[in-house]
Amino acid sequence: IDECAYLALDTKNNKEAYYLFELNVKNYPKMWESYYALGDYYSETSDLKTALEYYKKAYKKLHYFVIKARIKEVDELLKNKVEM
Repeated sequence: IDECAYLALDTKNNKEAYYLFELNVKNYPKMWESYYALGDYYSETSDLKTALEYYKKAYKKLHYFVIKARIKEVDELLKNKVEM
């Protein structure tokens, strides 16, 4: 979906691009990339205020996943240390 959305955006088919970017967010609401791509859409269509909102949403989701992965990693290290 993402590639098709960017292609639509590149060819100035903004209505289709918007639909596809929104569909991506609906299908993958936990993925930071979905929000980042929608931010790109708004940036390309000169709605910088909304673009910034979506980039911030992407940033929050990205850090959530990074932190969640790190917590899991450290938790595993602690479990292995306790078992030894």
